[in-house]
Amino acid sequence: MALWSGHGQSSRSSRSGCSAQAGHESETADLDGPAAVEACELRKSFPVPGGEPIEILHGVSCAMMPGRMTALVGPSGSGKSTALLCLAGLEAATSGRVRLLGRDLGGLPAARVAELYRDWVGFVFQAYNLVPYLTVRENITISDTLAGRRPDPVRVRTVLAGLGLEARADASATTLSGGEQQRVALGRVLYRRPPVVFADEPTGALDTRSAAFVLAELRRLADDGAAVVLVTHDLGAAALAETVLIMRDGRIVDHRRGASADELLAAVNQTGAAA
Repeated sequence: MALWSGHGQSSRSSRSGCSAQAGHESETADLDGPAAVEACELRKSFPVPGGEPIEILHGVSCAMMPGRMTALVGPSGSGKSTALLCLAGLEAATSGRVRLLGRDLGGLPAARVAELYRDWVGFVFQAYNLVPYLTVRENITISDTLAGRRPDPVRVRTVLAGLGLEARADASATTLSGGEQQRVALGRVLYRRPPVVFADEPTGALDTRSAAFVLAELRRLADDGAAVVLVTHDLGAAALAETVLIMRDGRIVDHRRGASADELLAAVNQTGAAA
């Protein structure tokens, strides 16, 4: 499950120091074991030349557990992508605290953070982030290259077969279609099987078939024990998650557990967070 809160509302966690919001203690009652991702009172502001900083996040607190998928939904500008970037440590919060796999990101040196990303955290973004001059195979195994390890050929073949990319294994990333590029980006995660996966609009530029494949694989990663954090505009995709956090104006304003797409639509409309 995911514990959550917006401005002035915090998850009950002895590690994060956030206290439970009155009326939502039941959301924390069955917390079993350490969270994979924890955030406490995250705030994020961006400077404006000659003006006051614009605050994007207003005291967001949440915790994501292993073996669960958590989706963040809300309209454009609600802060969900910024929240994900701060949770992943790719964007430094203005204030607040993030713990990733028990490590306080604010206190880690850059080399340790890079090691954490290389071996323990996976990313699937709409932008793909492939290395253009590498082949499909080389992009999938890039974590081994960076770590000085020899790739596992059996695992590589298994991932390529599962992605339907066996015939494209030695093709340059620049020759791939959008759907193929996203499958390669997903392949990097499937090859490493990290305990935490962050996915920001991973199906936004894909056709229906490719999108369904990516979502099914993310769901399978969670079922296999990973904490998967998904940002999406697609409420059908969000309905695959155990918990959905609804954001508006930089705050988590509501949440749903085990909700259908129709139930999520009603909840989003009720909170005024419709896109």
